[in-house]
Amino acid sequence: MKSGSGLQRSGSLRRRGTPAVSVGSPPPFFPLHVGTFAEDARLTLSLRPGGGMPKADIPSDIFNFIHAHIDSIAVIEALLLLRRSTGEWWQESDVANRLYILEKEAGVILAQLCADGLLECDGARYRYRPLPPLQEDLVARLGQAYQSQLVAITQIIHARPGRIREFANAFKFRKDQG
Repeated sequence: MKSGSGLQRSGSLRRRGTPAVSVGSPPPFFPLHVGTFAEDARLTLSLRPGGGMPKADIPSDIFNFIHAHIDSIAVIEALLLLRRSTGEWWQESDVANRLYILEKEAGVILAQLCADGLLECDGARYRYRPLPPLQEDLVARLGQAYQSQLVAITQIIHARPGRIREFANAFKFRKDQG
């Protein structure tokens, strides 16, 4: 739509040279983005998973490690938490409290990391497993990348095809659920 056409755009009235503000909303404290539809579309596309920072910014071995072992932000947080306290045993409840997640979710995450050989398990206790030097270096670089390139790492995690499929499957009706 052209600016100044008097037509509504995204629930707001727009005049040439004025910010897009919803009717009835309080005046903004700073000027809002004023742009064309194409500019708005480019902004939206750059914020989508895979947009913004290109994969090239993340080394391929870290990218592959994330795709192989990291299903969510909570998984990477749990791995790095236990790595920072190497040698210390953790209970599911301790990890859940520290990461602000449910204890059941912490249990699933810890069991997954244990099955992947990244944690050592002893009943309901977990600790970071010392890895061979190459893998240890990879996990260390993952921690550094997560700290310095948070957006790129989270985009990779959220763009995993398995996560999209799991989300879609949550809405499927199953015969056994009535």
